[in-house]
Amino acid sequence: MVLYEYLNDCPVNCVAFAPFDLGRLMLACGASDGTIIILASRDDGSWGVTKIPNAHALGVMAVSWGDPFFMPVNGKRGETTTARLATGGCDNCVKIWRENGENGPWLEENRLDGHSDWVRDVAWRINRLFEHTTVVSASQDRRVLIWRHDGHTGWVRDTLKTFDDVPWTLSFSPTGSSLGVFWGTNSMTIFRESNGQWTAITETPSDEDSEAAVDQEGKTSDGRRSYNDQQ
Repeated sequence: MVLYEYLNDCPVNCVAFAPFDLGRLMLACGASDGTIIILASRDDGSWGVTKIPNAHALGVMAVSWGDPFFMPVNGKRGETTTARLATGGCDNCVKIWRENGENGPWLEENRLDGHSDWVRDVAWRINRLFEHTTVVSASQDRRVLIWRHDGHTGWVRDTLKTFDDVPWTLSFSPTGSSLGVFWGTNSMTIFRESNGQWTAITETPSDEDSEAAVDQEGKTSDGRRSYNDQQ
């Protein structure tokens, strides 16, 4: 059953549902024309549509809902909820948006510059156990950046890692203590945070590593014969 259908004028690159803490069924979409579309369910069963035009020049590539309890005054968690979005696009930047009142317009709260190529994905860590808030961004420049709001100087940038190939997708674990980065053709690296430091705990091999692991006799690096050699 189709609950609601919205037809946009151009291709939609990304979608994300809002966290349940906001108390409303909401969906954010990023489009190729640089527009962010927010769909919100109303009490009467209808849907409201709010647009943020010209959010990112050349296109919006990623959207991620923010911590509903985040307070930029001190960077910590408060008691009231506010809808926020982190977005990335073809203008090489990450932007933080805030809803100005329920069903009201969305305002650009911060612009985070640091990438030198398209931003492919963003992820906002949401967990009440963490005192401060964190946004992570992945770019075509092969870097993954960590943006942390320290409550004093605003958003502080740090580099998680510069990969050998483009990082495409980011995903936090439900607890927010681990971060998965999908990069290159078929590679995945998982990082874990401890005392504010992120450390890689596991990594799947790239195509080149997998091919190099098979020797001239058709055996893998651990001595087993490859699947093709067994046929």
